Amino acid sequence: MAFELECRLDPRAVKGERHEVVIHADWTVTTPHDLDSERVAAAFGGYTSCVPLVDATVPAIRDAMPSIRRQHDVAPRRFGARGWRLPAAVQKPGCCEKVTFRTLAEASSHPYHVAHLSRGCPAPVWQLREVVAHVAEHWRDANRERASALGIQRYLSDTAAIDALWDHGIAADDINRLAQAASVIDGPLPRAYFIGARYNRVDLEWVGQVILGRPTPDVAEWVVSLPGSTQRTDPQRWRAWLSYGVPLSQLRSAVDVGGDPAIVPQIVRVT
Repeated sequence: MAFELECRLDPRAVKGERHEVVIHADWTVTTPHDLDSERVAAAFGGYTSCVPLVDATVPAIRDAMPSIRRQHDVAPRRFGARGWRLPAAVQKPGCCEKVTFRTLAEASSHPYHVAHLSRGCPAPVWQLREVVAHVAEHWRDANRERASALGIQRYLSDTAAIDALWDHGIAADDINRLAQAASVIDGPLPRAYFIGARYNRVDLEWVGQVILGRPTPDVAEWVVSLPGSTQRTDPQRWRAWLSYGVPLSQLRSAVDVGGDPAIVPQIVRVT
């Protein structure tokens, strides 16, 4: 990945000349400088910001790559009714340790926010901010390309949803996988369906069986919002009550206390 970056010749400078920097796949960095010579010069009081770029900034961003790439093992977890927390392995003391984020998007982006990256890191804050912006945008673009290759636009109401779901930690491959559980639905699915299916720890096979009873986008969104305990119940019962047109607000009661849904056609025949 190549981009232009300021090169400051004084740690107190607020501006510098820009030149190209290349971060290679193996995380080595190419700059116009002879960095070995620059390190020698630094021992005698010299300075170039490309030295901390290689020694501190790029390693800090490398550590944040699992979050930048939306890997599942670093994804936020629900905490309480409306909050989100990062996995313990991602948290930093004095920064986000035991911190509850109000939104999923905020929690998803925090591990590569400059405030998080700079905690205990000697890299210049201005440099961290600029480099992580380039890296994050690179992977956002890569996700758009992956989405196009997979043809997932057919699952979404608009192309902006690809970026919106990325901001919520959901990559193109996740969209494709989660959409398969609702493949019976002819038409786009709401963003909330993908967020619920991704973070509510749903059994996608159970979800797919239930929505057969009424294959509409609003039903798919509602099903993935149900608590995990419902997934231990018989999907055939849920599907049958759905097929009879029971309102979603009353469906759980129908399943819990309404008995065998086969009673419906029996009552119809009698009355």
